Amino acid sequence: RLGSSLSKALCRDAGSSLSELRKAVSITEEGSRRARRVYGDEHPDTMVLFADLQEARATLARRTPSPP
Repeated sequence: RLGSSLSKALCRDAGSSLSELRKAVSITEEGSRRARRVYGDEHPDTMVLFADLQEARATLARRTPSPP
């Protein structure tokens, strides 16, 4: 849960760097994999982590500059 809280905080902070956002995605991916392995796909905690992962990835995508 600590990793999830850190990831959410980094994603919601407008001042987070791209490196921090990438770290947030990485933390959430690992948590999602672990929850899936331990609890299964339908467990509420797993489903929350998958939603958090989508949010983290979307935030990173929005803040990543497009190539010229």
